[in-house]
Amino acid sequence: MAISYVHPLLLLLLASLFFLPAFGDLIDFRYCNKKGYKFGNMTRVEVSPTDPQYILIYGSTSNTSQRLLDGALDLSLVIDQFRFRIMRETDLRGVLWDQWPLEPGKDFLIRVWRDKYLRFFDKYMSILTLFSDYEGSGKLKEQMCIKFKLPPPTPTT
Repeated sequence: MAISYVHPLLLLLLASLFFLPAFGDLIDFRYCNKKGYKFGNMTRVEVSPTDPQYILIYGSTSNTSQRLLDGALDLSLVIDQFRFRIMRETDLRGVLWDQWPLEPGKDFLIRVWRDKYLRFFDKYMSILTLFSDYEGSGKLKEQMCIKFKLPPPTPTT
């Protein structure tokens, strides 16, 4: 009688899925310019698994980017063809936490509070834009931008 090796491997694969790390609700996103940015990459957008009031954006700066010491982070909604800014954070330490300043070739985590615009989750596209002000002139230059749609909020118990 022949022994099938497929069933034990399939069972092992299914069992291993229970040991994968738990992620929050992952959110599909795309770059605003549709190709990416020289400054770096956004790698994942998710609802925080520990506090669903926050959106977490993971990324990394490229090795050729400049050190980011000053800038801003905008959160906007697109309604029809118009873009409305609903939040601007000028102190990036508030959203980048321990990754400040952003160094070339380093990973970062942006944490954005979503409570201000929860009521818009199912209708409009959200846009998150990271700006830099390398010269200290007050003129902001877009470094990265992503578009995403928020999932419905989960009820808190």
